[in-house]
Amino acid sequence: MYDRQFFGSFLDELSFYLLNDQFQLTKGISASLEDHQFYNPTNGYSFNNDEFIFSSGMIKNQNFDSLSIVTILFDFFKESIIGFSHNDFEGAVLVESIQNRKLIIHDLNNNSINLHLMEEEQFLSNFKIVFDDLSDFRVNDIHFLDKKNIIILLSGLCLDNICSVILKINLTDNSWDSKIINDCNLLEINSSFNSFITCVGYTSKSMIGSNNDRDGIIVEFDDDLLPKKSILIYADNFRPRRITLVPTTNQEYLLAYATFSRYPVIFVKLDQNFELVFHQGLDFLSPELIIDNNKLYIFSHEVNDQSILTKTNLDLALNDCPNYAACLKIREVEFSTQDVNLTFSEIDSLERFDLDWEFTTTGFSPYECEDNPLPSAFFSLPDTICIGDCIQTADTDNQYAQYREWYLQTPTKNITTLDSLILDLCF
Repeated sequence: MYDRQFFGSFLDELSFYLLNDQFQLTKGISASLEDHQFYNPTNGYSFNNDEFIFSSGMIKNQNFDSLSIVTILFDFFKESIIGFSHNDFEGAVLVESIQNRKLIIHDLNNNSINLHLMEEEQFLSNFKIVFDDLSDFRVNDIHFLDKKNIIILLSGLCLDNICSVILKINLTDNSWDSKIINDCNLLEINSSFNSFITCVGYTSKSMIGSNNDRDGIIVEFDDDLLPKKSILIYADNFRPRRITLVPTTNQEYLLAYATFSRYPVIFVKLDQNFELVFHQGLDFLSPELIIDNNKLYIFSHEVNDQSILTKTNLDLALNDCPNYAACLKIREVEFSTQDVNLTFSEIDSLERFDLDWEFTTTGFSPYECEDNPLPSAFFSLPDTICIGDCIQTADTDNQYAQYREWYLQTPTKNITTLDSLILDLCF
């Protein structure tokens, strides 16, 4: 559990915690550096084999000219901490680990990324990748297929239209394969069943009358990085904010479809052919999903700055938490692809520095699910309105509604006002 504190604040120290399966605190760590503060520690993190890796901005004595991005590795088992400086605050840093290998990618926001591969505490390779066909892009996710092969997922603009790039690199000889997928923004990667690669994201290509300006997608790629199967996933009037897909041990997928308001976060089980098994709605805000030992961990942030960590079995049975009716729809779509032009060049390894750290403790309190009132179409309105009067609806209970439409019928004309919390008119 990573305590990211507050976005945009200067922090003298960062804290992160190791919890056991019963949510009991095993170890808490506080890291700091003399005369330095952390800034926006939200870029990327990874946890593997008791090693926690995260990135953050760092500034000296709150002097903005000294802003840089750092990557910090803490080994809970060895109780050791290492820091690496990127000497640049442009872009974002993503980290990923597998066994004793670590991958650090610095997205430079100028059609290039820096990639650093480590084993134990030694750098094995450092190189820059420059893309010729993509502009205004960012790295969304990285994933180890095994110790030798990685997948990098990017999105940006191709001729002013959204597109994504999937890049597979062999870390032994730097051989690579890559494809541009048009008209979609792919955000997360997973290894799929039968050795396929599965990505999720969104698209605005297929407007299907769902009253959404974008809908979710699942794309499964074959070994040649060509889309083997593409699924459009959507809910009428429920615009997706985040979609997470994780494979389970029983050859199924668990998908979370988080929206821009509360009702609901839709959880879905899919079989390996992406057919719907069941779905239900639960009350979480933009959850992150972690599956470990057939347990599902749901991490969400509430509007009162609370961070909520929930554990359940894969049947999503949450005691005393309300379930809501949910209805996701799926259909197959197709996306065209293009080849990618890119070049590799060697760069220097990252500069290492030492940090101070100490064990710390914190308190965690149980969180009881709230039975928040569902949005309602009922409201109050004066029954007599004179020319020149202004009216406003009252007693509305629809602040959490995903979509609103007011329809006013008069003897002379009909008026429709879209997506307004209240109706406010003067006659």
